[in-house]
Amino acid sequence: MVPVRPGEIERTPPWTCCRAPPDCYTPQARWRAYGGNMRYWRWLGAGLLVALFSACRTIDLPAMDPSLPSLHVEDLLAPTASSATREIDRLNKALPRIPRHQREQRAAVVLRIAVLQTRRGNLRDAERLVRRSIGGHPSSRPRAIGLAWFVQHRIDMARDRPVAARGALESAARYTFGPAARRRIASARAALTPRVVRPAPTKSTTPVAIVRRGSWGSAAARPRAMVPMEAPDRITVHHSAMWTSPDLVTTCKLVRSFQRYHMNQLGWGDIGYHYLIDRTGKVIEGRELRWQGAHAGDGIANQRNIGICLLGNFQPGTKERVQRPSTKQLYSLELLVTSLSDMHGIPVASVFTHAEVHPKGPGATKCPGMYLTPFVRQLRSRGTQ
Repeated sequence: MVPVRPGEIERTPPWTCCRAPPDCYTPQARWRAYGGNMRYWRWLGAGLLVALFSACRTIDLPAMDPSLPSLHVEDLLAPTASSATREIDRLNKALPRIPRHQREQRAAVVLRIAVLQTRRGNLRDAERLVRRSIGGHPSSRPRAIGLAWFVQHRIDMARDRPVAARGALESAARYTFGPAARRRIASARAALTPRVVRPAPTKSTTPVAIVRRGSWGSAAARPRAMVPMEAPDRITVHHSAMWTSPDLVTTCKLVRSFQRYHMNQLGWGDIGYHYLIDRTGKVIEGRELRWQGAHAGDGIANQRNIGICLLGNFQPGTKERVQRPSTKQLYSLELLVTSLSDMHGIPVASVFTHAEVHPKGPGATKCPGMYLTPFVRQLRSRGTQ
């Protein structure tokens, strides 16, 4: 035993309870003290790595489900084989079962649900899903984000927000995601900036006395929030669903309130209707015909569509007092429809009620009410004879 010199600390290795000789502090001695050989541990580690690599190669990752939509614009906008509600339920059940590494499939399912929610009119849920896709995993870019902006454009069109729809299209165009999607973007741009074509009158038109915008105290329109309208090819009839007095002063005040609500609350560029007819049969000018209206339900239903609103509540069973269309209102409606048909070449058979053109389908609204709908259908049947 080597004696410890004065002032020297006695060092004892952790693997023994006694003082070790000086040569045990070498690395080889440490490995031997732990009961192993360095070469042995190296071969064992290499073998474990090879076994782990082989096991990873034999893992069979689940393939993409062909019944689910892919990240292509045609799949996202395809018509539903069943009802939209059933397909939304099916996709919501399938979404948690999609593996996390299949990020494109997950993004496609989310965007497909957003498209279906837009068709059902649940625009808030659809926009929430789109925002979720836009802020998704970075590996899903750029295709998923480009398609998400394209779906956002459709939501903005359904809300009749052409300015926001243009911005969404510009954001979608910055991403490259296939020729089919680019064709869709090009057609959507053309719909937002169409050529305004005014066909010549086909025959002599019956003059209609119209109360111009300045006569009822119209506010200035916001052209940047509106879309130019192409040559109209149909007419949609509405009712205001409010009891209305025949007094002209009260009527002008009511029309101004409509315009304030449409512009300030809904964010539109002007009053949604092109023409309004009061209880005395006066035709009031609303939005100018060179601008697409905001009355049929969404941007697609409003395309090439002239909106006429008869003031009054013609649907029984509501909280408002019920009225019947006055004889002067019906006469002015027929005269206005005939004049517009002659001026723009619109067949009288293309005159519809709001319930017939609503994007949610029949039953979504009862406008223009039970007392006016038969007259509109009778007016349309004259054009088919």
